[in-house]
Amino acid sequence: MQSLLCQFSPHELGWTNTHRIFDKNYSLIKTKIMGKVKKLKNEISILFAALMAVLTIVLFLQSALFFYPRMFNRTNDYLQEKNRHLRTFIEGYFREMINSATILAKNIDVIEAPLSDSKAKARALALFKEFQAANPNIYYIYAGYTNNLLLINDYEPPEGYTVFNRPWYKAVMDNPQPNKIVVGLLYREIKTNELLLSTIHILESPRYGITGALAIDSYTENIANQIQEYATGFNSLYSFITDKNFKIIVHPDKEMLEENLLQKIRTKNTIKPGSFIRYSVHGIKKIAFISYLELTEWYIFTTVTEKEIFVPIIDNLILYLCFIAVVVMLFFVITIYEIKKKMLNPLETLVVRVEQLSMGMDDYKTTIHLPGNEIGIIAKNIEALTASALYQKNKELLTKQEEINKINEELEGKNRILENLAIHDALTGVFNRRKLEETLIEEYQKYKRYHIPYSLIIFDIDDFKMVNDTFGHDTGDKVLKLIASAVKENIRKSDVFGRWGGEEFMILLFNTKLDEAVETAEKLRTLIEFTHFPHNQKLTISLGVAEIGEEETLDHFIKKVDNNLYKAKNTGKNKTVWE
Repeated sequence: MQSLLCQFSPHELGWTNTHRIFDKNYSLIKTKIMGKVKKLKNEISILFAALMAVLTIVLFLQSALFFYPRMFNRTNDYLQEKNRHLRTFIEGYFREMINSATILAKNIDVIEAPLSDSKAKARALALFKEFQAANPNIYYIYAGYTNNLLLINDYEPPEGYTVFNRPWYKAVMDNPQPNKIVVGLLYREIKTNELLLSTIHILESPRYGITGALAIDSYTENIANQIQEYATGFNSLYSFITDKNFKIIVHPDKEMLEENLLQKIRTKNTIKPGSFIRYSVHGIKKIAFISYLELTEWYIFTTVTEKEIFVPIIDNLILYLCFIAVVVMLFFVITIYEIKKKMLNPLETLVVRVEQLSMGMDDYKTTIHLPGNEIGIIAKNIEALTASALYQKNKELLTKQEEINKINEELEGKNRILENLAIHDALTGVFNRRKLEETLIEEYQKYKRYHIPYSLIIFDIDDFKMVNDTFGHDTGDKVLKLIASAVKENIRKSDVFGRWGGEEFMILLFNTKLDEAVETAEKLRTLIEFTHFPHNQKLTISLGVAEIGEEETLDHFIKKVDNNLYKAKNTGKNKTVWE
């Protein structure tokens, strides 16, 4: 804040009185003025307090609108990532089961066990033991045959046992097909009533045809325990699995097993893979991410309570509100102090002095330092300064300076226009060839230094000469403008797009691999193909695309893209060629 030095000379202002009058009335004057200034101080304090309160609320709401979605999305991303890891684990888990079943189902001792001697059966059982020892996730390996033989280690079936009515046998034998595999069949063990997940492979002999079914069982509780190892980050986080009919087959709560999920929860959301749902169970609100495992036709749910998500978010917002309030309060105190120091106290002094002079107390010559924004009483007593030649001269200089500033602003504006024209195409408004060449050189130098990939698209309007010949150059110009506008609206703001020459255009895509550039090119090609142009024309474009190579020169890179464009033109047009 500038400081204004005001020197009041009573004799220059033409007032006369006695020192005795000043001594007699000074205290009264000061008391009167201080009362007025104190009232002004209170008004300013109230105004600033209101402004600070509004500022606090605005900052908090703005911050809440900014941070809340991000904090919530971060939680959703965490759930999604946990679910993805779990899905990968389960897929790997059952891939091992499938591989083991496939290998065993090709062993001739296993396939033809009901037709073989005891030695062959012993070899098959020994093979079962080897596989079971190699994979701790395998609970049982056994085979059931069309002659009701059950081949299994260390297990005595109950009296009257038959393989024909067991779920694992019926899963492949009710509709037998070569190499048929069923993965993740949930059933109960006939003796212990344990819930098991079975991977079943049909057995087929090259000599005797289908002979039975091989099954590898996993213990659901074992899978549930391993799944819970992924339940980290939130106390209430856990995952569970349902089959394609939403029957719960793996869950940390055993009471939920074999229950239908849709009958246990309340939700307004549609359950579909790759989405989040909000639901409640036993009155507890939860959020879950759902994925689908095609290998087993299972839905995998990763869930957490809403309370555990929202309470930390709200706590953080409250802490942030307190922080904002403290900062705003400090700002308020400092601002009021500075206003009092630099405005109100000098204003009080100036008002007292002006009142002295207005009452004829001209015995004293007082020098007063004031900020440069005083109003009201100062304006009433500034007449003496406006009459001085120095003030008039300063005013004239100020006027001249304003004129110079105005001229400079006009020149700067014209320079900006010229600079804009120098890098933009006059017809289409996009970048011109000069700007494109500069950008290509700059980006190539960055690539050589930092190895950040980028790609280039050059496209040409097919049969554009026919447009000019048929409808005239005015229509051709309109077509160029429309295509430039359409392309500009359908690429990223970070991409550099310009007119390379004639009906050729170029797009420089920063930090973009070839497959992404080809996807962009195809999107633009389709866009132009289905756009209606003047006179109901249907136009197409041909595009060349390439990604910068490690040892490639800039000229070779541009030439490569150009060659791809000409390949597109010469092989039927309306296509994208890349390399």
